[in-house]
Amino acid sequence: MTKKIKNWSAYNQALIQRGNIAIWLSDDAIQQWQTAEKHGGRGRSNKYTDF
Repeated sequence: MTKKIKNWSAYNQALIQRGNIAIWLSDDAIQQWQTAEKHGGRGRSNKYTDF
């Protein structure tokens, strides 16, 4: 069963938004993610987030 599209502007906007993945993080989560404590060498830091 197919539906007839009546509102083409809304349909086109929905197609554009299809690939949009918006992720909202709180300021607290961002601060926990960005740690100032580094190990001084190359690569990943020693502190990992727990959320």
